[in-house]
Amino acid sequence: GDAQGNFSPAKPISRVELVVLLTKVLNLDTTKLPTTATFKDVPVNHWAFKYVEAAYKAGIVTGISVNEFGINNTTTREQMAVMIVRALSLLD
Repeated sequence: GDAQGNFSPAKPISRVELVVLLTKVLNLDTTKLPTTATFKDVPVNHWAFKYVEAAYKAGIVTGISVNEFGINNTTTREQMAVMIVRALSLLD
């Protein structure tokens, strides 16, 4: 949900929202993180840093460029499908 606790199922989902969701569902380790940010738009002090870094480390996501994640971009169907397939490949 959002900051007010609303679910909003008709609202588009951002790349960072999907990554947080997948990271939590898969119970990825968010404690062994790099000390510097992989992506310039997700600095170490960003609330989603640990989720983005864990998903990147697990191979679920890449950036929209070498050093940019696209944190506020809306997730496309293609990106969502790729992330979900990669996430499912982590399951036994």
